Amino acid sequence: MVNAKWVNKIDGLVKEGNLKTALQELENIFKLKPFNRIALKKKAEIYYMQNNLQESLETYEDLISYYKSKEEPLRQFELLKNIGKIYGLLNNSKKAIENYNNALEKFNSLEKEIQKEFLEEKIFLLYDLAAFYSKLNQYTEALKFYEDLFQIHSKYGALEGIADDLFEIASIHYKKKDYDKSLLNYYESLKIYNELKLPGQEGIVHYYIGKILHLQENANEAFKHLDKALMFFTKINLEMPFEDVEENGYYLKAKTLWDDIKNKRNI
Repeated sequence: MVNAKWVNKIDGLVKEGNLKTALQELENIFKLKPFNRIALKKKAEIYYMQNNLQESLETYEDLISYYKSKEEPLRQFELLKNIGKIYGLLNNSKKAIENYNNALEKFNSLEKEIQKEFLEEKIFLLYDLAAFYSKLNQYTEALKFYEDLFQIHSKYGALEGIADDLFEIASIHYKKKDYDKSLLNYYESLKIYNELKLPGQEGIVHYYIGKILHLQENANEAFKHLDKALMFFTKINLEMPFEDVEENGYYLKAKTLWDDIKNKRNI
């Protein structure tokens, strides 16, 4: 049985930001019981908060070694997910993917009701897996996970999630140079973004459609979409800060291509 007193004390110190003191208090717990699972989990979490990623990773791996011999798939799922996240932050994509895939396997072994309760955790996991595979140029694997996300969002009616998944699927097809499939999915995502009145996303999709049409030497249609992209970006920048436009340079990219087509075709 957990002694709530020391747990509450540690939680209180963490809440106050006294992470160093919390770690010192945990060391006192380990003197009484060297392998205290709850204390180890809190230790790993505190190290993570301090950005001591290697120490956090080692502590989580000590825990997962214990739980691998136990029939507690939910606990294993949570630990493997955290381990995968840390490997990602340490720029070890291969180990991140390995642990995320193991976490997904544990999740899929859970009872259906528990899976439903923790569905949002699975969604985050699928997004991370897709992103890591895409980063490694393993587009077929990335596409599989984005399509899984599309199925989940379609089932539960999250329209913006559906549009985001279609956008990512389109982007993967674009990277694979499968431009027709890419356009198909960009157009579908655009319909939903338009319905939801999300001008930022609309502008970004118009930019990518314009870019593909330009590659397909359809300059007139490309120009129209780039023109719409610039219209949305300008509107947003006048009304409110739009970080994606500024951080990713979408406006500049769209304007550069728009100018290029205009000058070459005298549109």
